[in-house]
Amino acid sequence: MIDHLSSMEALAGLKQHYDTSYLAEKHDSPDGSRVALGQKMMEALKQGIPTPWILDVGSGRQSVEKEFMAPRQRRYGDFLDKFKFATLDIAKIPRRNLLARKLGVEHTRASGLALPYPDGQMGLVFSNHAIDFLPDEVYDEVARVLAPEGKVIFNFHHPSMLQGLNRMRDKNVKNLWQYLKDNGSLFETETKIRETLASHGLTVDEVKLMNDGRDQWWE
Repeated sequence: MIDHLSSMEALAGLKQHYDTSYLAEKHDSPDGSRVALGQKMMEALKQGIPTPWILDVGSGRQSVEKEFMAPRQRRYGDFLDKFKFATLDIAKIPRRNLLARKLGVEHTRASGLALPYPDGQMGLVFSNHAIDFLPDEVYDEVARVLAPEGKVIFNFHHPSMLQGLNRMRDKNVKNLWQYLKDNGSLFETETKIRETLASHGLTVDEVKLMNDGRDQWWE
C-alpha cells in the first residue's frame, strides 16, 4: 500500500506518466468504449443540444475526436460543421501529436477541476475513461459549464480493471491505481453512479455495464 498518498499527489504522478506516454501512444481505453461513445455522441447531436460547443474532459491525444469525425466527414460534414469541438487534458501534449488538430478541434491544457470555460457554454460534455480519476468536484465543474438542457456522456472504469495492479510497471500509474483502490474511488454499482452524479446536479438517464471479454466498464 502507498502510505498517505493524496489525490493530488496521485494525479501529479499520472500527469508525469501521460506527459511521456502521449508522445507515442494514441489511447489506452477499450476500443469498444470509443465506438459506443461515438455512436451516443451522434445520437445526441441529431436530437439537438442547446449550444454548439462539445467538450471532452481528459481527451488525451484526441483519439475519440479523430475516430468520431474522420469517418463521418463525407456523410455528415455539413452537419458536423455546425458544432465546435473542444478537448482538455492536464498532460503536456505537443500540438503535432494531437490527432484531430487538422479537423478544427480546439485543445486546452488544463485541469478538469478548473475548467477554463464560462458558465453554461457547453451543449455536450463527455469523457472516456478519464473523469473518474479526478475528485468528485470535477462533476461540479461539468455542471457549471453545461448549458441548461445540455447532455453528458461518460464512460467510467469498473473496479475490476484494477486487478492487474501488481503487474503494473509504471510507478506513477501504479500509485494512482493504488490510491483509487484504497479509497474506493471507482464506481462499483449503478446506484453509486446515479447518486454521485445527482449530488452534483447531473441527471442520469441510462447506465450499462459493458464487457469486451478483457475489460469491464460503465457507459
